[in-house]
Amino acid sequence: MPFFAIVKKDLKILLGDPGALVVLFLLPIMFISVMSFALMPVYKGNNSNIEIIVVNEDDSLKSKEFLTELAYIEGLDITTTIDNEINFDAHTAQQLVQDGKYPMAIVVPSDFGRNITTNQVFNLVSIKDPAQQTTVEILEKAIEGVVRGFSVKNKVDQMVEQQLESINQTIHSEMQKIEAVYTNEIDQLMASLNSMALSGLPVDVPATAPVTPQFDGIDIDTLKVNLAKEAKETLDNPTIGIHSLTTDGKKTLQPDPFQQSVPAYTVMFAFFIVTFAGRSFLVEKNEGTFQRILSSPITGWSFILGKWIPNYLVGLAQVVVMFSIGHFIFGMSLGNSLLGLLLISFALVWASSSLGMMIASLVKTEAQISGWSVMAILTLAALGGTMVPLFIMPEFMQKLALITPHAWALMGYQDILVRGLHATDVLLHVLVLFCFGLFFIAISIWRFTHHILQT
Repeated sequence: MPFFAIVKKDLKILLGDPGALVVLFLLPIMFISVMSFALMPVYKGNNSNIEIIVVNEDDSLKSKEFLTELAYIEGLDITTTIDNEINFDAHTAQQLVQDGKYPMAIVVPSDFGRNITTNQVFNLVSIKDPAQQTTVEILEKAIEGVVRGFSVKNKVDQMVEQQLESINQTIHSEMQKIEAVYTNEIDQLMASLNSMALSGLPVDVPATAPVTPQFDGIDIDTLKVNLAKEAKETLDNPTIGIHSLTTDGKKTLQPDPFQQSVPAYTVMFAFFIVTFAGRSFLVEKNEGTFQRILSSPITGWSFILGKWIPNYLVGLAQVVVMFSIGHFIFGMSLGNSLLGLLLISFALVWASSSLGMMIASLVKTEAQISGWSVMAILTLAALGGTMVPLFIMPEFMQKLALITPHAWALMGYQDILVRGLHATDVLLHVLVLFCFGLFFIAISIWRFTHHILQT
């Protein structure tokens, strides 16, 4: 077939261009590697603790109890002294945070213990480094939880003391009443016995000591300790837990960073074929190759097909290389549906190669390729969620992203790789990508047949 010659020629030119190979293959590999390792702590968790400064200006028993509670926060280390010798003051703590040595410092005021005991409302002082805002926000949430728990614990302690004191007083009062009644009955009985003895009646009453009811009271401190212990055990081991499942009923697995970055950068760089398709067509026009092709016995459809196939094959090679590196070198899971993965990949490359043909039919100068086409590629990539995850974007941008093929391809890949869905679940994504490609190729066919091949 005549178009085979065009396919062979374009593949030879494209694969023989070191710059094209760097952009289409080496550059995405570097992006995937660097970004995946950089974001690995986000997805797998960082075992190193975050250290903050705590300035204890109170040094009361209550403030020490509070610091003990802070120390229980998982992933947090608190430091109160310089080189384990001199206690931090507020000024030194502020300077260290300002210098970026610590993300934040907490100042416990001098009236902490008194305010807690008397139920006064007061504030801790938090000194934050604006450059570490994300870390600080997480720490503040954790510390806020400890503050609330500590406040509730002290309130409960006071309520227990008040209630037990009231119970003790009530019991003591009732026991006094019982003792009075009991003593009165004894006195009456003894009076009756004395009267019988005086009248000459025989009385045989064994000697007995007065009986006084004893009340040992309630050990309040022991009761508070037991209540606090039970409350802590309940918090640490709640009776109600959460068993996380995916939408298909399987246990949730933590996605690895490569399942996020490999699809994202594969989608992003798949569309870079656009610039090379446009440049190839422009070079052929400038060098006269295009005119020689048109003078040969070849139809317009053969010409278009011959120009499109190399872009499609190179795009497929990109996807295969990126996912192979992710799977075989970095151990990335390919999900539960190889068919679904293939469908999304074929549809993605169809859309990207068709866009390349459309750009090739529209551009007229090198400046347009270097400027407008690159700007369009990067804008669509950013809007489509390949640079910034879609779930981070505002709602209106998430909806706007759906006008890009990037977003549909990326959502399809993540449904397969991260969510563990199957081929039938991504058919809509495949259909939308096919429609994108159909729209792009229709414009390119119209341009080639009505404007370019006729000139």
